[in-house]
Order: sequence, then C-alpha cells, then structure tokens
Amino acid sequence: RTMNLHCATISNNTAASLGGAIYVPNSTAAFTYIGEDAAGVEAHVSFIGNSAKDSGGAIYARNVIDISNTYFKDNSTTSGEGGAIVAYTIQMTMNDVIFDGNTSGTYGAAVYLSGSNAKEDVLELEGKKVSFRNNSGKLGALYVGSLVRVSMEDAIFENNHSGSYAGAIY
Repeated sequence: RTMNLHCATISNNTAASLGGAIYVPNSTAAFTYIGEDAAGVEAHVSFIGNSAKDSGGAIYARNVIDISNTYFKDNSTTSGEGGAIVAYTIQMTMNDVIFDGNTSGTYGAAVYLSGSNAKEDVLELEGKKVSFRNNSGKLGALYVGSLVRVSMEDAIFENNHSGSYAGAIY
C-alpha cells in the first residue's frame, strides 16, 4: 500500500486516540510520501491545528515515511507524545520541514521517535533543513527513544520549551 500526499492543507482534524490527521498502520508494504508529487516534484503540504488525545497530533506512523516541503503548525496531543508526529517505523526521511507551535502532553513536543521493540528494528531518521521552533512539551521538541539512529543536517532548534528536560532534543 502506498500513499502520496501533495499540494494539500490538512487542518483541524481530531482523533480520540492516535493520529489526528493520518494513521499509517503497521504493514510490510506501506510507504507514505508527503510533500512530493508522483514525478518527485516538491509540492507543499501543511498540517495545521490537528489533534489526537493519545499520540501523533497530525501523524501516527508505523512504517516507512518520507516527508518533504511540509509545514506542521499548532498540532497537539492532550495526554500523549508527539505533538505533530509519532513514528515507530524502520525508516523516516525529512527534508525542508518546519515544526512550529506544536504541543504534546508528554514526550516530543513536535516529534516522538522510537524503533519497534517487538521486532528489534532500528528506526533510521535522516533529516535536512528541518526547523523546530516554538514547540512545547514535557521532554524535547524532538524525542529520540530506544532503537533510533538520527542524522540531521542544517537543523534549527529555536525557542522550544520543555516542562522537564531538554527543550530541543531529548
């Protein structure tokens, strides 16, 4: 299964549990591409004001996800992690992505990452030109959990707030 999302604004959606706007299930053949059209041309996508009670204010993903040229603004969780994104995946790529004003009830004001403990899969995050600004939660704008390898280039962490430790990265 493949989902391509481009030239879109996804706003003010809610979920009683996971993924306020998008839920990507655990499937061996699931790929999600956000911010590029079928020919690979960048096409802007915005996630604004989405919320989930438990996890992933905008996106809850359990598989491969590629995000580019995307803006995450004012997404939230009330009692869970990942104000904008929760990813329990094996591969995640972010290029030219902005996280601004996202909030979480617990870990990862903007993004919460964790590998799959059940499979002992390591989540690989590669990011270029990723900005985290004005995000607020309990631990870090970017929460890096177990079984995660992160490589980021040209990243900006600015004016993020933590209720406990590490405003930028935990």
